[in-house]
Amino acid sequence: MPAARRPFPWRWALAGLLLPSSLVLAWEAWTARGLARLAEDWRRAHDARDVAAMEALYLWDGVPEDLRRRVRLVLLQELDLPVAGARAAPLSAADLQYGPRSRPNGDPVGVVEVRFASSDGLGARLLAGRDGLDFRLLLVVPVAGP
Repeated sequence: MPAARRPFPWRWALAGLLLPSSLVLAWEAWTARGLARLAEDWRRAHDARDVAAMEALYLWDGVPEDLRRRVRLVLLQELDLPVAGARAAPLSAADLQYGPRSRPNGDPVGVVEVRFASSDGLGARLLAGRDGLDFRLLLVVPVAGP
């Protein structure tokens, strides 16, 4: 009598193929939700005219004090503009163009795209990245060197 043939563990093979894909999809969904929440928080802070809450959305690591003051001035000026919308968007090649002596103060993973309710179509694309498990807006900072 021939020995019983062991069936191929197809379930394990299928799980081995699907698990990495599932993890990547879950990571992308988590990132998309975090960026969408960041856009909502930006919109809520702007609508409330809360500059401190808007500042809290930024990652300030490595940002010189003079740049921080300029960003605060821009945030104050933006409060004069009504917002038509703020949403999370993927990075484009243009978002990753920096000067030769500058870099973002974190790793960009997306942008918060803001449209102001103005007749001239004014808007902004704010770089966003991870700060641990949180998402923050990033700033382009000068790089020391020759």
